[in-house]
Amino acid sequence: MDVFIEEYFGIKLKDVQKVEARMFGNCDTIYFVQSRGFGKTWLTAVCCLAMGVLYPGSLIAVISGTAEQATLVPKKIDTYFKKYPDIMREIDANGHAPVQLNRSKGKCYLKNGSQIESYSIGTFRGNRAKIIVIDEAPEVKKDDLDAIAKPVRNTTREVCIQKEFADYPSKMISITSACLKSNYFFEAFVDTLRDISRGAKNCFACT
Repeated sequence: MDVFIEEYFGIKLKDVQKVEARMFGNCDTIYFVQSRGFGKTWLTAVCCLAMGVLYPGSLIAVISGTAEQATLVPKKIDTYFKKYPDIMREIDANGHAPVQLNRSKGKCYLKNGSQIESYSIGTFRGNRAKIIVIDEAPEVKKDDLDAIAKPVRNTTREVCIQKEFADYPSKMISITSACLKSNYFFEAFVDTLRDISRGAKNCFACT
């Protein structure tokens, strides 16, 4: 993923961003906890674009506790990435803006059928997605997350169904600024460390 972003999009990543982008591409459950201004939403936006380009027909949903917060990822695409010609070549902007934005909604459609769309947690019920990004995840109640977000990860891209080949595993990416230990983010981090200490080979954690 990091190599694709740098070589195909022409976007230079810092060393820590390379690690995170590779994790975005390789893992299916990801937690990013970083201070404000670290660039986590920026990186998430370019990783969503990369996944959408690499895997046609990917439905990517950005969810948050409020509709306005959820639009931040599409806004990053509109602000930073539509200036790159290699990215604009992939975006379907026929007759409308490359990123369709208002205060409560953001949409970006790619020519290969992938799409990035924002939702509040309340409006996402009944929808489906191959990749779910939870922005400012502590603002979303864990019960809501379990009830709404996780079940819809059982989504297979239409091209895989039609062509009868295996799809990549669905992804849930949760991002937040630094949060209290009482949050489920900290529990997930500690549980991951315990699994690693027991010899699990399918986990990764870093600080």
